[in-house]
Amino acid sequence: MVLALRREGAKASIENFAVFVEKTSAADLKDLLVAIKEQGLPETDELAREARQFQSDRFDRYLIPYHQRLAFSRRFLVREGFAELIDDLLAADAVTVG
Repeated sequence: MVLALRREGAKASIENFAVFVEKTSAADLKDLLVAIKEQGLPETDELAREARQFQSDRFDRYLIPYHQRLAFSRRFLVREGFAELIDDLLAADAVTVG
């Protein structure tokens, strides 16, 4: 979710089991989520470009950046269920300002 929001230009991060988006109103964030859902989620390799840290395994530092990104996307990113997650967030009115 954070990487998809960053791809759309939002300053998103993870804070204490929540997704935090800086300087965005709840209405703007809801519009952004709807836009992401309508556009469809890009391939995981493309989405991984928004990650800040790729190295998670012992020997990742020996890989070239392209292969680090591929390894990161294969380990941690999934596309299945993303549209349903956005639907659940919007239906539950889980987007709040705080």
